[in-house]
Amino acid sequence: MFRQIEHSADLAVIVEAPTREELFREALNAARSLLVTDATKKSAELPQADRDSRLIVASGFDDEERLVGLLNELLHLIQYERWLPVRVDDLELDGDRVQARLAGLSGGARMPRLIREVKAATYHDLHITRGKVWSVRIVFDV
Repeated sequence: MFRQIEHSADLAVIVEAPTREELFREALNAARSLLVTDATKKSAELPQADRDSRLIVASGFDDEERLVGLLNELLHLIQYERWLPVRVDDLELDGDRVQARLAGLSGGARMPRLIREVKAATYHDLHITRGKVWSVRIVFDV
């Protein structure tokens, strides 16, 4: 689960999940939703030949660094490679590395218009916490 929250100059979301892996998955979904509307519906409209998967990988000394790296890899795929992620098929946290296998669409000219440009996920006020649920507040530079 995630929700967008007010932030003075940028966009911010709070992501919550029952597990660490789900927190990373939900953060990817949150980032996607800030740029593109209803990717699942769009997937049904494109031919099977346009569907594929991508592996994104990030490493770092802690979960915060790995999360920011992973989110910025996703933003790059959407904004610069014009590739539309539909879902996270697999996510693996292993030591100082995280990797996610994403199912998506090579949309090219048929890619839906982006809602906004998001430059990057930032480290501003970023801290992953674990209580009853895993939680993180992510600020995106727009």
